Amino acid sequence: TAACAGCGTCAAECRFGAITIHHFEDAQILSEIEAALEENPEGKTVWKEVKVGIVARIGKRITRKGKEVAVIVRRRVIAVLGKVDEFKPFLRLLSVKEGIMQCQKVVWLSDGGKGFWRIFREEFSDYAIGILDYYHAVQNVWKGAKVWLDGRTKKAVKWFECARKRIRYNRAQGVINELRSALAMDQLTSQGQEALEKLANYLENHIDHMKYADYGGARKKKNQKTKGRN
Repeated sequence: TAACAGCGTCAAECRFGAITIHHFEDAQILSEIEAALEENPEGKTVWKEVKVGIVARIGKRITRKGKEVAVIVRRRVIAVLGKVDEFKPFLRLLSVKEGIMQCQKVVWLSDGGKGFWRIFREEFSDYAIGILDYYHAVQNVWKGAKVWLDGRTKKAVKWFECARKRIRYNRAQGVINELRSALAMDQLTSQGQEALEKLANYLENHIDHMKYADYGGARKKKNQKTKGRN
């Protein structure tokens, strides 16, 4: 129907298996799983990963209350069972077909996978704004905090909450500086040293991709009214 966004949620939720999505039928999905688990001549299981990309067009509509909101008006999925370099030309071709060259604004949204960001640099950095997925970023921050400060402590939770907010509001450099200061201390265990070094490098590599307040995703602070006493 005209309201269908092609997301596939209806097929996943249908308890009777009465709904199928074009190009994503059960037989196709099962064959991909079987191929990913196929055994080599030595009898060992060979794991293969499916690389998935979504090219979506964002439009706007007016709600009944007159508010302008963003909506997905078109969505195309590309999936390749193989390596990143095999995935890259298909994603590039689909993006060109969907009009990446003519769009006023293009956004690349991805987790921290090195292969995906290499594709961004080689194929899309001239056209798109690169954004590191916020939830992936803070998930890695929590992993570091859990090793560094012991995730069972209030201190770890408090530091994480503060770091998460700073990253959300374009202050990731402050988090990196704090991590570097901690690394300069001699009190860290080898495991803590490794975790903090990995986290600091991760944030430094994506410092230009974490300007979340500039993307419009950060909430605007409401004006606070103060009451005066007579």
